[in-house]
This record gives sequence, structure tokens and C-alpha cells, in this order.
Amino acid sequence: MYSNYEIRRRAREQLQGNIFSTNWLTLLAFVAVTSLALGAASSVFGLAMLFLAGAAEMGLAAVCLLLVRQPQRKMEVNTVFHAFKDDHYVRSLVIYLLSGLYVFLWSLLFWIPGIVKGCAYSMAYYVSLDKPEMSGSDCITTSERLMEGYKWQLFCLELSFLGWFIVSFLTLGIGFLFVEPYYRLAKANFYESIIRVPTGGGAGVGKE
Repeated sequence: MYSNYEIRRRAREQLQGNIFSTNWLTLLAFVAVTSLALGAASSVFGLAMLFLAGAAEMGLAAVCLLLVRQPQRKMEVNTVFHAFKDDHYVRSLVIYLLSGLYVFLWSLLFWIPGIVKGCAYSMAYYVSLDKPEMSGSDCITTSERLMEGYKWQLFCLELSFLGWFIVSFLTLGIGFLFVEPYYRLAKANFYESIIRVPTGGGAGVGKE
């Protein structure tokens, strides 16, 4: 299992080191388009966001995982629509709704259990990409199993981005152009690191 320092280093390397690189701009474009789509769905159609958010998260997870595994490969637009292929959409919706519900219920026991469960379920979209035969519920369960012993490390990884997000707010969102692709790719690297531990596995997006 890589350290958080190594995970962040790998993410920067895969983004080719600067915000004007092809990989960074490509991932930023996917993040921006997805965010705008979700924002429009939320404000115009209300509940439509519930039916798009899971697919959007799975699409971004697919893009990030492909970038982690094949950083030299040219990103294709259709990758972000991965959830709309075959039956992936249903699983993305189930993951989004169930994980959100579970985190909410655990949060009723005070916020710490909710954070713990949020970390436990955080790899579900990646699991879905690597294990397309699994149901959405099974992906959540598998994520929880994969994260046994790693939840604290993920929490620390996410906490390390807190300063960046604060700066992004202070710069009226401009900082997010740098932070969001970096953060997304770091989480994908975290997943890749977990499944390379001897007990892990995976053979999905970007795997030969």
C-alpha cells in the first residue's frame, strides 16, 4: 500500500505536472462539464439530480481510473458516459442512493460514524468498474471490505486537500481548476493502491 505522499506524487505525475498539460486540462474539462450538468439538473429539474449524480460519479471514476492505469492514452469523451453503457446506469444509481442513505443513517448516531462509513463506501464506483458483474449493493459491500484498515489513511488523504479547498474558495473558485482534478485522481490512485495489496484484485477499466 502506497503512502499518501506517494499517492499524491503519482497523481501529479499522471497529470503531467502542471495545469496546462493535456491530461490535466482533459480531466478538468470532464469535471467541469459534469459539475455543470449536475448543477443544471439540480436547479432546473430538482429530483433529476438523483438520477444523474450516480452516473456522473461513475463516469468521472472511469476517466480517473483509466488515467491512472494508462496515463499516456488519449482520453475519449465517451469514457465519461460509461454509466450509460449496458446496465451500468442502474448500478451507478443504486450505489449513489444506497451509499447516501447508509451514510445519512449512520450520521444520525453523530457525525463520526457517518464519516467512517463515507470512507468505507468511497471505493464502490471503482469496484463497479472492475467488477461489472456485481450488483450496486455488492459493490458497496466490497468497497467496505476493501477499506478495512485503510479508512484512516483515506481520511488523512482527504484532509490533506483541505487547505487547497480553502484557498479555492478564497480565490472565488479559481483554485478548483487545480485542486479538483488533482483530488479526483488521488482517490483513484488510492483505490489502485488498495487492490494491488496481495488480497486485492481488479481487472476492469484500463486493465489488459
